[in-house]
Amino acid sequence: MGRQSGGNCSGRQNPTIFVAECRGVPLPASAEPAIEPSKGQFAIEAEAKGSCPTDTVVWVNLRSKIYYVNGSKSYGTTKSGAYMCERTSTEAGFRASKPFRPAANS
Repeated sequence: MGRQSGGNCSGRQNPTIFVAECRGVPLPASAEPAIEPSKGQFAIEAEAKGSCPTDTVVWVNLRSKIYYVNGSKSYGTTKSGAYMCERTSTEAGFRASKPFRPAANS
């Protein structure tokens, strides 16, 4: 079953959901199923560091199959992600993000 708007139409991030809720259109309970971390994936960075003390810990986006190094904008921030050892992530089919470039000082 779906959810229906209770009349509060402010503060929504997704314009499609915003319009649907404001019109009172029932929405599905969950548009996308959650992706659960599997073997070699950790919810906490310290757990990953303990698992691979000699390897780099990266943040993997489970949907896009891209990983990010510490210091990059998306490290630890994507909605569906986990911490992994870099070697394990590449073996699992993840690829590195585009090279990280710090913002230029103007």
